[in-house]
Amino acid sequence: MSTIDSFLQQIQHGITTHNGRRIADFLVLNFDNLDPEKQKPYQDLHNELNSRYPTNNNNKDAQLSNKVKNSLSSEALRSIHSPFCEAVIGYFRYVRDFAGDSGLLKARKIERVTKQCIAALREDQPGPTMIPVVLYLTNVLRQISINLDRDPELRGLNSGDGSTTSSIGGSGGDDDNISISYVEQTGNTLREAFMKIVKVTNPTNRIIPPAPDHLLSGLYLMLNSCMRIYQHAGKLRNSESILQQLELRCPPISFYPAAQRVTFLYYLGLFYFTSNQFYRALLCLQTAYEMCPKRACNTQRQMILIHLLATNICIGRLPRNILLYDLAAHPISRPFAELNQIIRNGDIGRFHVFMDYTLPSPLSDSADWLLRKRVLLQLKNRCEILVWRSLIYRATKYAGFLGSSEEGRQASMPYVRYSHIHQAACISYARARQMVYDTTGGSVDLNSGSDNEYIDPEFVDSGYNSDEHDNYHEAGGEACYHQPDHTGLHDPTPEEINGVFLSLISQGLLKGFVHHSYPDLLQSRFAIPGVRRPQSKAFDSIATQAGHTWKDVGFPSIFEVIREREEASDGGVVPGWVTEEKAKRSGGRVINLAGARAVGQ
Repeated sequence: MSTIDSFLQQIQHGITTHNGRRIADFLVLNFDNLDPEKQKPYQDLHNELNSRYPTNNNNKDAQLSNKVKNSLSSEALRSIHSPFCEAVIGYFRYVRDFAGDSGLLKARKIERVTKQCIAALREDQPGPTMIPVVLYLTNVLRQISINLDRDPELRGLNSGDGSTTSSIGGSGGDDDNISISYVEQTGNTLREAFMKIVKVTNPTNRIIPPAPDHLLSGLYLMLNSCMRIYQHAGKLRNSESILQQLELRCPPISFYPAAQRVTFLYYLGLFYFTSNQFYRALLCLQTAYEMCPKRACNTQRQMILIHLLATNICIGRLPRNILLYDLAAHPISRPFAELNQIIRNGDIGRFHVFMDYTLPSPLSDSADWLLRKRVLLQLKNRCEILVWRSLIYRATKYAGFLGSSEEGRQASMPYVRYSHIHQAACISYARARQMVYDTTGGSVDLNSGSDNEYIDPEFVDSGYNSDEHDNYHEAGGEACYHQPDHTGLHDPTPEEINGVFLSLISQGLLKGFVHHSYPDLLQSRFAIPGVRRPQSKAFDSIATQAGHTWKDVGFPSIFEVIREREEASDGGVVPGWVTEEKAKRSGGRVINLAGARAVGQ
């Protein structure tokens, strides 16, 4: 028996027994990475295809197509006979031309084979058998796409002007020259497979678990692979359309194995994390973390913990115990523990140094690690206001007026002046500048960047010399020279302090009001109303228990504020997370308007 006949016989057996994994095991694409013993059958297949059905011979190629179609039984394949045969023919062509094809040509051929297998996805057997085959093909296609994105020379085919198409299946036209990476194109291909599975769902009957041999049994396998590819491409937001279809038509996630549930909730949490919806991300990642076994899946728990810790910090929950008792958190605890301490202390200058990955090591070690884990941007944008809040709290505690307990004095509410906040921030920035100078020996000059070189025309005559990076201010007819700041850590202006207060108040993270003082804005005050006037130690104890102290009133729990706001807006429901309760009440989404009346009747 020839090698071609042997392969066709094994594929036919996999179709007959509905064993998609067996078919995927035979349709090996990267066989050049196999051991010599396992590589031999594919090398024999390569030689036989080149000898009997050579390239660029239309007659021989037609003979190969007829042989495959006649060898694979149409009775066993039923409705998928035509697309699956085309997939097998495409695989044989791929093996035949493997040695001479470039990386881009290989990717295009694999994509054609994958799309033929996707076309073979049908509700009845052997349609569900194609699910493992599609998953394997897209996984190999993803690996090749990663290499194509990393090394432009592997793309192989260039257009006449030297430019390359950005899509695997692109034809080189103007419509193909768009900003889509090869990995993202692979995710779009797999999304087509998911949409095809979704079409067979019955939205009005979602509470019945799918049978093991039903097409819906591979729903979350396909979805998880698609979201994984989008995550690698940095395009996880492309999953929004498939999550909408999942919400409307698909069965609850509880019907599927635990491994698929954990994986889906992890990627769903990443989706909301990248969308800056941190409370929804927390619900998904926390559930995935709790469902993941401690001993057997330590690596997976660590992956979940990275984004779970970042999400908690973004919404004001500073984790402590989890960094100590969970072994999975030990290798990743240092950057988060350091960031927690910075937020608690309100050290705004140290925060900017901590988040600057452009500084030399060791100052940028934590920021560089957070950047590689894709959590730096969210932490930097969200945590700065939390650091300011802690700084305001400490300044209020040690320098603010907390109320008077002296008899005869008029009761007044606690307050803190802007000048105290400004002074504390300046001290923090001064310490940060000194730390950078001591670590780098004064070799760092962040003012040389493009942001500092640009001067708005409105401030051209303000006395700033952009060429010499010096500040000259005319005072009494004499030029006063100020040494330029070589760390980029500038003291905040009164307007910036005012903006911080207004931002915190508008977000509900500070409870109080601002009494502005003009023209000296630093004499403005932030006051906290609703605080009980202290009269005695016994009263202080009662007020503390009742939550009427200046701390309880003026500085509410950040997490509680965010949770109340999120639950008030959507009831704490996470779109895309299909629960049994949600599936029961969704139904067919049909609204009966028989008793509706016109407006005014």
